[in-house]
Amino acid sequence: MAYFNHPLLTSGVVAALIIVSASILYSKYKKWKTPVHGIPLVPGAHWLLGSVNFFLSSHDGTIKSLKTLGEVFCIFVPLGPVGVVGTTTEFIDAFKDRMLVTMSRTTQLTFSQFFKNGLIALEGEQWKKHVRVLGPMMSVSSLKQAVSSMVRAVDGLTLKWKTEVDPDKPLNVEGDIKNLALSIICDFLIGRDLSSAGGSCAHELTQHCEVLLTAVDKEVYENPLYKMIFGDRPPVRRARKYLWGLMQEVMSECREHPEKAERHAVGRIMAAVKAEAVTFTDQELLDEIVMMLFGGSDTTAVSLMWAFKALSAAPHVQSKLRSEIKEVLGPSPPTYDDVTQHMPYLDICFKEIMRVARTAPGCGRTLLTDYQLKGDTKAIVPKGATMMLGISGIHMNPRYWVDPELFWPERWEEGVGKGQGAMGLPITPAAWAPFGAGHRGCFGQRMATVEMKVLLVQLLRSFEFSPSGDPELDNWDMVERITTRPKNPYFKLRPLG
Repeated sequence: MAYFNHPLLTSGVVAALIIVSASILYSKYKKWKTPVHGIPLVPGAHWLLGSVNFFLSSHDGTIKSLKTLGEVFCIFVPLGPVGVVGTTTEFIDAFKDRMLVTMSRTTQLTFSQFFKNGLIALEGEQWKKHVRVLGPMMSVSSLKQAVSSMVRAVDGLTLKWKTEVDPDKPLNVEGDIKNLALSIICDFLIGRDLSSAGGSCAHELTQHCEVLLTAVDKEVYENPLYKMIFGDRPPVRRARKYLWGLMQEVMSECREHPEKAERHAVGRIMAAVKAEAVTFTDQELLDEIVMMLFGGSDTTAVSLMWAFKALSAAPHVQSKLRSEIKEVLGPSPPTYDDVTQHMPYLDICFKEIMRVARTAPGCGRTLLTDYQLKGDTKAIVPKGATMMLGISGIHMNPRYWVDPELFWPERWEEGVGKGQGAMGLPITPAAWAPFGAGHRGCFGQRMATVEMKVLLVQLLRSFEFSPSGDPELDNWDMVERITTRPKNPYFKLRPLG
């Protein structure tokens, strides 16, 4: 190796390394400055950390970028694909094209750590198989049956609030609402009623579910590398072990008593596996149940807290809802048909709540081919890039909504919603996408819709919600995790009747 001692050769090697390094840094710098030609980059992007400021505040970042950069803008991910965020219906339409997009690779990589066999992490034939097997869960008959457990759970919370809450003092509803949503989804998935005082495993199951849900929320958002390197933390391993044992118990019950299988999702999945004659392992079933446990409790709880934010500042909307509830239901509990077919004002209130709610600021898809944007830029987004639907942005885009920041359910009424937006274009429901869009949109959106409506009916017929009276608590400040939740979910509750 003596030839390396030659000064000219050594200098040449060093020079070559410098040139190569400079070329890499320059190409990275160019990518940082102009990820996609013709599309502006969000300000504050760092050549090493990327658009970290945007990711830490994606709701506000989307709204600010919509106002300052326009309806389409880029974010920079140093080690990932190009990211293009859109706040127009063009992106919703693109998400519906199966030949154009698929689930974001980044999303799949992130969530596969927790739900390796869950829908969100799957592609191709595996994903299609899971959709066929899970489909019966969201059937009309399944949801009709679930409504009774929803009513039972919320009635338990109503009784608690009526006996414990001081109507003159603001209440932080977060803990109670999270427990309510968790109770409903557990009963739906595995037939375990956490709201029942007689539930033998209710307390233990609640604790383990909370451990797992907190781990998913914190580690995905705050420290995704920890799990990749070290695996599950000890409390999470214990929670998984407990849930695995409980799942085995539920599956055994279904095999021994087939007549009981129809009362929860696990039984329906097992029946669908048999009917489809497909291979579906116990681990696949467990991952799907854990994924839906997270998705079906956290998002509903957060959306309900945003609903209270909107409704507490709109007593006239609460009054109109109660009038419809009284007219349609009288003293009876709601049924599936009631909340899906016979309560039009409840329906438009739900749509408007989900428009102003900040539960999911956005979602992403990976492009399967180059895509040329419409509009003035005609920019070409390259194959492999991440197209991101800025849900917060499209719901606040004045192109589609008159006074977009105003909570106004009547904008959805026939004739009113046909008005003109600030840019002179028709307002259209096509600009509403709280559950994402396309074939990889939220799998549980039908249940989420029914559940939100049932809970709103039962809570509004029992309480009047009003702001806390403290400006520090009555603002719309938020905490951003996987879902974006109110920072201060405090309200005054006055019992009715």
